[in-house]
Amino acid sequence: MPIRLIVAESGLHRARHRNPDGYDPSQIALLIIDTRNMPKAAFVKDLEIIDAFSGYSDPYVQPNLAYLQQLRLRPIGYYFGEYLSQGYLDIEGKCSQATMQDLIGSGLFQLMPELESKDSWDQWAKRVIELRRPFNETVNIKQTKKSDVRRAIVIAERCFPGRWAIPVATMLLALRPCLDKDRVILDAFASMYSVEEVRRLSLRDIKIDAIRLPEVKQFGRLLNDIQCHLLGEDIDLLKNPFAMLR
Repeated sequence: MPIRLIVAESGLHRARHRNPDGYDPSQIALLIIDTRNMPKAAFVKDLEIIDAFSGYSDPYVQPNLAYLQQLRLRPIGYYFGEYLSQGYLDIEGKCSQATMQDLIGSGLFQLMPELESKDSWDQWAKRVIELRRPFNETVNIKQTKKSDVRRAIVIAERCFPGRWAIPVATMLLALRPCLDKDRVILDAFASMYSVEEVRRLSLRDIKIDAIRLPEVKQFGRLLNDIQCHLLGEDIDLLKNPFAMLR
């Protein structure tokens, strides 16, 4: 599942509040899971559960599920694409794990300086909405810096090596708006990774749920651009999102 702005902010928020006397990001683990080979319906979208049970909420108890549902669906953007696992999950061999300290030590705050302010960690969801605002702009999107692409790849290779590195580097770059077919990004990935490495990822099999999630939509576009650039195949990941479970 893609690294989203809410994941980064949540990790920093938890690190700060887990220990009232300070914060220890080494105690917060981030797992990247390949869900493609997991049982059908192993995960369910939080909105689907809220929708199913909101009618049973006690109207005299606030906030209740009905309120949470309205909050998630507001145009302002209090929706973060969360999924819940249904029961025990065997993730051995299907995930890679690193701590928030691993990411920070590898250059997360140099890549995303806007994440570094500890005062903003208390804002959590509100801070995510602030960080998403640049995605609403259709002009003034600049070409990605070579140093940022290198840093994203370094973080990914150090924290999530092997088959996880390409998707994670792409996720990190997608936390900010990028140009379509950004030559700096494409040339960097082409020089760093072989055609066979990209082919083995089977990106065509990935399903991306990007509804109301601009950074996840950007992730899908970047993956598609990389696939087109290295393999000459347009997979258009954003046309095949997760279907709503009924």
